[in-house]
Amino acid sequence: MKRTLNSLQTIAGKICELVLPIRLSYEKGNGETLAICTLSDMSLLKEIISSKEMMDKLFLVGRLLSENRGIDNILETVHKYPQLRYLILCGRDGKGHLPGQALISLYNYGAKEDGYIAGARGKNPILKSTKEVIAYFRTNIEIVDLIGCRDILQLKHLVDKLSGH
Repeated sequence: MKRTLNSLQTIAGKICELVLPIRLSYEKGNGETLAICTLSDMSLLKEIISSKEMMDKLFLVGRLLSENRGIDNILETVHKYPQLRYLILCGRDGKGHLPGQALISLYNYGAKEDGYIAGARGKNPILKSTKEVIAYFRTNIEIVDLIGCRDILQLKHLVDKLSGH
């Protein structure tokens, strides 16, 4: 039964990709140690990208829409760029999928043998990342949980503080 459900979810996901292609949205900045994830909040993402002051201190700013592939992409990025130290989660979390909640759960509790994120409440929180990549993320990144925060001034102050400026 579980295998059938996973297969149906995979097929549904592939159909969604074809019908509603969602372009990966992120922007690289001039910083080294700090990244921001605005979750599903595109207007906040655009506001941060348009702030040269913030982008000069950020390594990366982007969004996160899924509790599986999207988190796998974050884990890969963190592993690929070992200078990253902080990840600020802000903006609105995606309804149903809850990728921000899933990322916090992964950070706090890890993943089971089958890749299922312990404590995640989204629809399909199953990762393909290796145990080593997940462990690297959990031990080398500090998450700042501001899920729900859309206050650009609060985010600017936090970026200044974490970047040492």
